[in-house]
Amino acid sequence: MKKVGIITYYGKNYGGMLQAYALQRVVKQNGYDCKIISNDFLNIETKFKKVKKIAKKLIYVGFNLTTYFKKRKAMRRYPLQRDKNAEKFEKFLKANIEIDYTGYTKYKQYLNSPPQYDIYLMGSDQIWNPNLYMDNGFYFAEFAPKSSFKISYASSIGVSAVTKKQAKFMKPLLNDIDIISTREDDGAKIVEAITNKKARVVLDPTLLLNKDEWSAVANPIKFNEPYVFVYMFGEKEYYEEVKQKVKEITGLNLVCIPYVAREFGSNDIKVFDAGPAEFIGLIKNAALVLTDSFHATAFSINMKVPFVSLCRFSKNDQKGMNSRLNTILGTLSLGDRLIDENYEITKDFLFNIDFEKSHRILEEKRKNDKEFLLNSIEHKRRRNV
Repeated sequence: MKKVGIITYYGKNYGGMLQAYALQRVVKQNGYDCKIISNDFLNIETKFKKVKKIAKKLIYVGFNLTTYFKKRKAMRRYPLQRDKNAEKFEKFLKANIEIDYTGYTKYKQYLNSPPQYDIYLMGSDQIWNPNLYMDNGFYFAEFAPKSSFKISYASSIGVSAVTKKQAKFMKPLLNDIDIISTREDDGAKIVEAITNKKARVVLDPTLLLNKDEWSAVANPIKFNEPYVFVYMFGEKEYYEEVKQKVKEITGLNLVCIPYVAREFGSNDIKVFDAGPAEFIGLIKNAALVLTDSFHATAFSINMKVPFVSLCRFSKNDQKGMNSRLNTILGTLSLGDRLIDENYEITKDFLFNIDFEKSHRILEEKRKNDKEFLLNSIEHKRRRNV
C-alpha cells in the first residue's frame, strides 16, 4: 500500500481545516495509507520571526490601526465568548484528521531527516501565496527526498500576479514537482509563466465530497426561525448596505460568526462556539448565505443553499484574492452571484438560482478531478523541468 503524505494548512480556520479533512478523506477512501505532515514548527519560532510574519500578513490584508482598534473595542463586549470555538476546532481535528506529528521544532529538521512517504501531496488553501508563505519551502515539499514523487492538488497561489523576487523563489520549487494542479485560473497562469509547465485547474478539495458526505459531518445549530447566515472578512462600506437590504427584502434574522468590528457591534444573532462541523451546519440550514469567503461560497453551492458572494478586493488589486471566487463561480456557471458596490438586489435574485445546471457541471468535474488526483498518485509521470 502506497503511503501518501499531505502537506497543507489545517489550522484554526474553517476552510483550511475542512479542505484538509476532505483531501485526506478522498485519498484514504481509495485505499491509501495517508497522513497530513505536521506543520507545528511554523508556530514554534523566535519572537522576532513571529512579529515579522504577523506584520507581513497584516500589511498584506490591508491592515490599519483604526480597523484594529475598532475590532478590539467591539470584541471587549464579549470577553467570555471570544475563544469558545477553539475547543471545537481541536475536537474536530482529533476526531477526523490523521496528523503525522513529527515533533520537529525547526524546518532544518525536515530537510535533514524528512518524514518518509511514497508520495508527497501538496493541497489547496493558499499554501503557495507568496505574500503569506515565503519563509521556507515547506509547502512545496522541498524537504522530500530527491528521488520522491511530488504532486500538487488544487494548490492555491491566491493572487493574480507575483513579483520577480517571488517568482525567483518559487521557480526551483515548482520545477521539482512532478504533477501540478491549482485551484485558480490565475494560479495556473503563474505556474506556466514561471516554469513553462502546464497546470491543471481543479476543484477545491471540499468540493470533491458531495452534499450527503458533508451532511454526515455537519452539526446543526437550531434556531426557532429561518435565518440568513452572514460570514464575512472584509470591511468594505457597502457590506453593511447589502446586509440591511437583504434583511429588508427577506424579513429574516441575520446570524453571523463575527470576525470584524461590524459584526461584533451589530444586532445580528452571534455564534461564538462554532467549530468546523457547526460551520457546515449553519450553511446547510440557512435560508440564504451572505459571504465574501471562498469556502462559505463553495459549501453553499455544494449544499444548494441560495447565496450571494461579495467582492472583497478591487478588480485591479494584484494582491487580491478574487481569482478563487471568479474561477469557481465561472466554472459552475454562477458568475452572477458575485456582486460589488454597484450591486442590485431583488428577492428574485436572492433565491432564484439554477443549482441543477451548476450541479450537473460540478458532478462531472468532481468525477474528472478525483480521477486526475488518483491517477496522479498511481501513475508516475516524467518531470518536465
